[in-house]
Amino acid sequence: GIWAVSMIFAGGYQGDILVWKDWMLVVSHLGMAVEALIYARFFSFRKMIPLALFWTLANDMLDYSYGIYPWLPSVLND
Repeated sequence: GIWAVSMIFAGGYQGDILVWKDWMLVVSHLGMAVEALIYARFFSFRKMIPLALFWTLANDMLDYSYGIYPWLPSVLND
């Protein structure tokens, strides 16, 4: 969630116009991050850390190797 918010604000900082869709994504992704903080104390993640690391790296490899990454503001494509 935090990465999406960072990319939206980075685009806005570099001149992209933030529209209602961007603000909806900011609110929803910040909400997901807050939700994770609220519920984190109820979970034990130790056994799942290797799987989460693999999933994250595999996701990034597919996103950027095959060009299926989420849309970025055009001002960030430099």
